[in-house]
Amino acid sequence: ALPISPVSVSGKGTITGDLTCKTLNISGLSTIQGSVICDKIRTSGMGKIEKDVTTKEIHISGTIECLENVETNSLHSSGMTKIKQCLKAKSIHVTGMLTVENDLTSEQLRLDGMLKCNGFLNCENLNITSRGTSTLNEVGASEIKISAISHAVSSFVNFFLPDFLKESKVIANVIEGDHIYLENCEAKIVRGKDIEIGPKCRIGLIEHSGTCNIHSESTATQINKL
Repeated sequence: ALPISPVSVSGKGTITGDLTCKTLNISGLSTIQGSVICDKIRTSGMGKIEKDVTTKEIHISGTIECLENVETNSLHSSGMTKIKQCLKAKSIHVTGMLTVENDLTSEQLRLDGMLKCNGFLNCENLNITSRGTSTLNEVGASEIKISAISHAVSSFVNFFLPDFLKESKVIANVIEGDHIYLENCEAKIVRGKDIEIGPKCRIGLIEHSGTCNIHSESTATQINKL
């Protein structure tokens, strides 16, 4: 059983070894140079964990960077989360920014913000509303819905925004699933059973075994019926 005592960091501190506790609360600036095993992690500050993280719950309203693998039952983030290796979670709900440098595995992933995944994104149900530019390498899921929110900002404000925030879209190499719906998406390959391409999409190759519908504002270079 895990120790009952929680660990809290409300200032600036460094933990030089591995940490095993019931809960970890970060409201300041902290670095943990070892691994973390606990029931719950909650951060409203800035945290850095240099080795593997194993926990039941993660709640982030600040910023956290994990340099190794993260495994959890649920991840809720309204801040910025960066994982250098792999993320494995049963449920992920993000309203901020999530970056995973390697593979991402989840049963349910719902995101309203920005997602960057450089590895393989494996999910049962995937729902992404991108605010800014999200980049995905390879996606495999059963149910996929990807869209992007429109920005209504003046040209003056737009001038000062970084390029990745000026336009909301999703850029992917491969998207594969049973049922796929896409908006504001650029993809090299889209492969699945039933595929619906909504507005403002540019697709290279579509391969489908069921139905395929393409919005008049979207283009596909090649369509193959399997």
